[in-house]
Amino acid sequence: MRIIVYGFLGIVGIIIAISSVAVLVYTGEPFVIMSIAVGIIMVHFARNAIRAERGKKINFDIIQVCCIVFLLSGIPFLFFGVEKMNETVKVRTKGESTTAQITGVFQNTTYVRVTYMVDGVVYEEIPLDGRSPDMTKGDYVTVYYYPEEPKVLYDGSIVGAVGLLALGLIFAGGGLFGICRKYIKLN
Repeated sequence: MRIIVYGFLGIVGIIIAISSVAVLVYTGEPFVIMSIAVGIIMVHFARNAIRAERGKKINFDIIQVCCIVFLLSGIPFLFFGVEKMNETVKVRTKGESTTAQITGVFQNTTYVRVTYMVDGVVYEEIPLDGRSPDMTKGDYVTVYYYPEEPKVLYDGSIVGAVGLLALGLIFAGGGLFGICRKYIKLN
């Protein structure tokens, strides 16, 4: 029974670490690094506890369980990556573009504030997600919007979507490979 509890603790640690990496990648918030460390410590503790219990019969393959967790962790990355890619393609094809001036830069985030004009109406200090490191106050950037809702901006970049898709493929692909490794013979 203790080994199941240790295995569950390890799985929770993996989920915490992976989801924290996702939050770090998506938001850029550095405080999430502590959550990653907590997840890693939990996995390490669970692994050592299971090793100590090795004298008893283990009813499950911990590697298989970890692979299932990886597979399940990759699915949200894939889902959000596809959603972000669809939104980017949609706004680039059906939306309008304009030039905006950066009026504020938020440190340690992916947001900037911009000012721009649509149909003679000036929109000031509107948040825009998708900041790159070289953006500074006073720079001009191309932004995308829907004509029926010009106050909601999109940066039109696919970098975030590609990153989420890549993480999803790595986690889900690695998990799927780990699950199937017993059934596939590699020469």
